[in-house]
Amino acid sequence: MIVNGQEANFKADCEVAGCYIEHNWEFLFLQKNNHKYYRDSWGVPAGKINPGEDVLSGLRREIQEETGIVLVQDPTFLARFQVKHSQISFNYNAYWYKCLSRPEVTLSSEHQAFEWIKHNNVLRTKLIEDEEIVFMRLMIFKFNGSR
Repeated sequence: MIVNGQEANFKADCEVAGCYIEHNWEFLFLQKNNHKYYRDSWGVPAGKINPGEDVLSGLRREIQEETGIVLVQDPTFLARFQVKHSQISFNYNAYWYKCLSRPEVTLSSEHQAFEWIKHNNVLRTKLIEDEEIVFMRLMIFKFNGSR
């Protein structure tokens, strides 16, 4: 669950990064495969940043591992969220990446399916916990003409 506001004494166990990959207002979502928290739910390419790894390098690695997609430019930073689950707390770094053409996707074994979901259908999808909050932040960012 995303912490409401920023807690000064928040202790993160790790850093996580995720990216909204977009092509023509459609976003790439991956369906989790037997994940202990998010079974059969949909989320963006994301994962834990390794110790000593910077967030952008870790994000690029996770995207390539999970989808086979190699980013040709740096994604745009959206926001950093503090997240608490019963077993783990982490900082979630959210990014957005706009593709000029739809990339081919090759799924890892972590996921059972992928889908390009139109922006107006994302919130009708069974998303992982708090994904709708992050997605709404992206929509605010885009509609404010920031990119």
